[in-house]
Amino acid sequence: MKSKILAEITSIEQGLTFIEKGIDALLINVMGVSVTKEFNCYTDELSIITQKAQEKGVEILLNLDMLYHQEDLLGLRAMLKRLSKYDIIALIISDVAILELVKELELDIKCISGINTLNTNYHTMNSMNKIFNGYFISNEINISEVMNIVKNVESSLVVQVYGKQKMFYSKRQLLSAYYEHNELTPISFRAEDRLVICNRGQEDNYSYIYEDDYGTYIYSKHNVYALRFMRELIENNVEYLYLNNIFCDEDEYYRVVLLHQKFLNDTTYELNKAINDLNHITSNLSESFLDTHTIFTIEDAKIIEGEKSNV
Repeated sequence: MKSKILAEITSIEQGLTFIEKGIDALLINVMGVSVTKEFNCYTDELSIITQKAQEKGVEILLNLDMLYHQEDLLGLRAMLKRLSKYDIIALIISDVAILELVKELELDIKCISGINTLNTNYHTMNSMNKIFNGYFISNEINISEVMNIVKNVESSLVVQVYGKQKMFYSKRQLLSAYYEHNELTPISFRAEDRLVICNRGQEDNYSYIYEDDYGTYIYSKHNVYALRFMRELIENNVEYLYLNNIFCDEDEYYRVVLLHQKFLNDTTYELNKAINDLNHITSNLSESFLDTHTIFTIEDAKIIEGEKSNV
C-alpha cells in the first residue's frame, strides 16, 4: 500500500491547483454535514472537484465529522445518495449512524473511523474491523505507540503529520452559554473569529477556541509536524499522511503541502533540509505528543501491582 499525502483545501481554486500538482488525495468538507473548517464546499462545487480529480487520478475523501441529531439524518441520507454519483473513495466519520446509511443505500465506499481520541491501540481497532475500513490514529500518543498500531492493524490508516491538533469538541455551544451567563457583550465565535484561551499565569500556554451551530471546538496553538517520523510511516505503508489546514494562511498551507509531497516522493530530499525549509515557511512548530513518552502505562501498573502482591 503506497502512502499518500492527504490535504485539505481553502478554496475551490486551491483544490483544482492541488489536483493539477498531483497531490495524492484531498479531504473535502461539505457544507451542512461537516464541522466548520477553513472551507466547506457545496455539492455543486464538490462535483467540479471530483470530476477533475477523477481525470487526474487524485483520490477524494469526504470529512463527515459531525455528531448528528436524529432530524439531521434524513437530510444526510439524501446528501449521501446524491454524493454516491461522485467518485468518492472514503468517508471519514465520527457518527456510527452513517454506517447504517451507507448500508441502506448500498454505497460502495470505505468508512474510516475519525474518532481518533478512541483509536489509541490496535486491540480496540482490530475488534472493529468488521465495522470500519480504516482508522484515523489518535494524535495524542507518541510515535512508538503509533508504530505499534501501524504494525498490527492491516486496515487503511490516517496519521496527522502537520497542522493544528483538535483537543476538544462538545455539541454544546459553550462560548455562547458562558457569555450569556456572565452577561458579557455578545461577540462572534466563528472559526474565522476564533478566541484564545490560556492557563491563568501562563499566558504563553494558549489554545484556539471557536463555536458554530454544531458545537464548540478547541485546537492547539502549535502546528504539529512529523517530518522526522514520516519515512518510518511510509516504510510501514501508512496509507494517508494528513495535513490539517485550519487557522493556516492559504499560501503558507499550499507551500507546506508541496514540501510534504516532495519529501514523500523524493528520497534524496534530506530530512534536515526539509525541516529547515519548513521552518522558513511557517513557525510555531512542535512534534507535540509524537515526541513524548507516556508517564504511566498499563505495563507500569502491572509491575507495580506485582510488586505490591509480593510484599
